[in-house]
Amino acid sequence: MFNDRVDGARRLLPRLAYLQGQHVVVLAIPRGGVVTGYAIAQHFGWPLGVVLTKKIGHPIDPEYAIGAVSIDSVYVAPRHHDVDADYVHEQTVRLQKLLRERASRIAVVCPPPDLAGATVVIVDDGIATGHTMRAAIAATRKQRPSRIVVAAPVAAPSIPVELGDVADDVVILDTPDDFMGVGQFYAHFDQVEDVSVLLRVENLKEKELRQKAEVTLHVKGRDIFVEQAHEDLYAAIDQLMDKLDRQVVRHKDRLQEHHHAAAKRLDVSAV
Repeated sequence: MFNDRVDGARRLLPRLAYLQGQHVVVLAIPRGGVVTGYAIAQHFGWPLGVVLTKKIGHPIDPEYAIGAVSIDSVYVAPRHHDVDADYVHEQTVRLQKLLRERASRIAVVCPPPDLAGATVVIVDDGIATGHTMRAAIAATRKQRPSRIVVAAPVAAPSIPVELGDVADDVVILDTPDDFMGVGQFYAHFDQVEDVSVLLRVENLKEKELRQKAEVTLHVKGRDIFVEQAHEDLYAAIDQLMDKLDRQVVRHKDRLQEHHHAAAKRLDVSAV
């Protein structure tokens, strides 16, 4: 059991330490994987980027994934090859358009890192079906890295072997037999509905620059906004993450107090 995504990242560090000294780039899979990937990149001082993917839902049940797409690749699980090809094509075109739009917005503040010749560590907070990770690997291969390493704190039991066929190394800490979903193995696994991040440089005075980072985290029940400024961008991000963590903890505490108070009222009314 992991406390949260940062805890999962910290436990991955010893298993990834063998990569030190190499030209390494971390690619995180949004949304949850960004938290895990950031903590890893920050610890080792490796560049951080994102690899954008979207799941392809089944035509009958869109919540059930049959595959995934990246900006320039598509993966459909073999057991779903009987799904109508026109449907898969339609979904691929639609989803890739969304990914290209999102990538263009991200590139304005965070240009994609050069992956040619690099050892690329693709990070997620957990791996269930492996569809998203396969699409991410396919997209990354096209940028000619020397190696691809997959890293996640937890995954379904079959994942290390399955992804071992398409990645150069697979680093998974736990593959429990009772795996039903990634969130099952985190004490705190809030579903992040959306995250908007703004990084910008502000001119305060002549010859004085300030890096500013802003995050709006949309979670169930409220929006959490945090901002932080510093002359160094990475210091601004570090301080912002500390602030965000404290805000999320306070939000959780308030929710728990609300639930406990509601439970007490129910107990009293039942007497």
